[in-house]
Amino acid sequence: VPTVNINLFNLMPASNLDIHRMEVVRGPGSSIYGPGADVGVVHAITKNPFDYQGTSVSLGAGERNSYMGAIRHAQQVGDKFAYKINASYSQARDWALNPADSLDKFEMSRYNGPRKSRDQETWKYYTSFSGVYRIDEESEVTVDAGIAATKNIILSGAAAQLLDNYRMGYGQIRYKSGGLFANLY
Repeated sequence: VPTVNINLFNLMPASNLDIHRMEVVRGPGSSIYGPGADVGVVHAITKNPFDYQGTSVSLGAGERNSYMGAIRHAQQVGDKFAYKINASYSQARDWALNPADSLDKFEMSRYNGPRKSRDQETWKYYTSFSGVYRIDEESEVTVDAGIAATKNIILSGAAAQLLDNYRMGYGQIRYKSGGLFANLY
């Protein structure tokens, strides 16, 4: 995320329900992914709606008032088109700062004004759509779009930062044909 210069995996608009595989690219080959990628890239490959059809649902709850839900639906329409929709929501309460801990005490000293402590409420949601059109056996066009939002405390190189209703959207068009791959993001 360019505005905070950090990777926010919690804003990645793909759930575990839609992950086909993960690839880790390290070294000079990762530079094709853009600036700052020389230390490595984690590439999430999602499921193709032609190959993985149907509806999947995931629900969870736990400590710290946490709960989450995710849904993935994929369907083929005719011989040449398939789509998928993903959506997820989760929320929890982050850990409170401990005045007896020296690092937490330093963090607490930075708060002034009406708020004397860090906001513990965290949440995130995303939704995404992907459509794949198969031109022939070797060629296809994929259109992806999505939006994600969060309220979360993140650790960056500068300090802990509160992203309060931080939103991010994306759009992507991909074309594959034989050995040719083109991508507009």
